Amino acid sequence: MFTGRLIKASELDHDLRLEIVRDFEFSYCGKLGLSLPNMLVPIESEKYLRQLTAHSDVSGVVCTPDLVEGIEVDLGVIIAERPREKVNEIQDFIAQIKGFQWENFDSKIDPSANIHPRAWVADEDVIIGKNVTIEAGAAIYPRTIVEEDVIIGPNNAIGYDAFESNPTESGLRRFAQSGGVILRRSATLFSNLCVTRAAYGGFTEIGERSMIDNLVHIAHDCIIGKDVKIIACAELSGRVIVGDNSQIGMNATILNGITIGSSCDISLGAVVTKDVGSEQKVTGNFAIPHNDFLSQMRKMK
Repeated sequence: MFTGRLIKASELDHDLRLEIVRDFEFSYCGKLGLSLPNMLVPIESEKYLRQLTAHSDVSGVVCTPDLVEGIEVDLGVIIAERPREKVNEIQDFIAQIKGFQWENFDSKIDPSANIHPRAWVADEDVIIGKNVTIEAGAAIYPRTIVEEDVIIGPNNAIGYDAFESNPTESGLRRFAQSGGVILRRSATLFSNLCVTRAAYGGFTEIGERSMIDNLVHIAHDCIIGKDVKIIACAELSGRVIVGDNSQIGMNATILNGITIGSSCDISLGAVVTKDVGSEQKVTGNFAIPHNDFLSQMRKMK
């Protein structure tokens, strides 16, 4: 499980050749918008510099030399011409330090679990609870926790790497990832869907009694509440939060970082690019309140 341990930037300096302005301790790499304790984040422009003051969970930054003076004095600072690339380079390094972010354990499978012989469960860092069903072709990757009475249908991938890349000078490259997945009690996942692990730490989460239909993609760091229905072919990009009792319609697309309140209805095919308050129904591309959409359609006719 996650340890919460801290490491000093200066302890990494020999291996990574860091230009440290102010030393600091941190537990995770990340980006603004994630909720991980003691994060190291990239700051690439004044826009992100303005957002930084709202994030008390940041302990240090990697920024370009021209932004150093704008960083608060209680934050650590590393200088790099390509901050995002440098943060992901550090992530690659710390993710490989055994026992630093995560204490490994042999996978624990409750005897009451019903696992199809053609399903695959990683030998390490998986917990399978009571009365769990895992059907043929499903793959359960490390750092996945499955609570009791969960149903995982055929050909599902749970806990595989997120689609996060490091834009290096030599091209795009996948970096080492540290997070996991939690499937809460009595969740049901139908077939051929993917729930990807949190990228830098923590868990992507599916809430109690939620039902996820076929061919759905739930990206890294999403938090799905209780009693949520997500219908076939929906796409939830990274860091999406969905409140309890909401419904995501078929083929809907939710932009990364969006928050959808409780008891919402996202219509089929909607493209959601703004937060949606509780008890709202939104429709269209780009999604707007459902009644406004109908009114515009009447005017067009």
